[in-house]
Amino acid sequence: MHRRDRHDGADDIRRGMDTPLPSLRRKHIPAVCFPHAGGSASYYYALSKSLAPGPDMLALQYPGRQDRVAEGCVTCLAELAGHAYAALRDAEDGRPCVLFGHSMGSVLAFEVARRWQERTATPPV
Repeated sequence: MHRRDRHDGADDIRRGMDTPLPSLRRKHIPAVCFPHAGGSASYYYALSKSLAPGPDMLALQYPGRQDRVAEGCVTCLAELAGHAYAALRDAEDGRPCVLFGHSMGSVLAFEVARRWQERTATPPV
């Protein structure tokens, strides 16, 4: 059996990869990005550039990093999640949003999503 005679779903996956995140591009759903531990908002610059002209990309800048270097680092994940949730809640415009994190950022995004779901009618996607 030749490879082209099989259908294992890989072609469908490859076709889907030709247009990354098509629903985000079409609807301009904001994506909130959470960097890894020790990371900064600039980590997501290349991703933001490659997804332009949409979605709206927002990247968190943790205290103690880059332009916030004068602030003390937050050493408790729950505290950082509380601060991140408060900042996002204040900036909310009624649209759904996507939370995306890398490594520790994914844990932080999960904690923010939990707070959002407990306290608002419009949880993140």
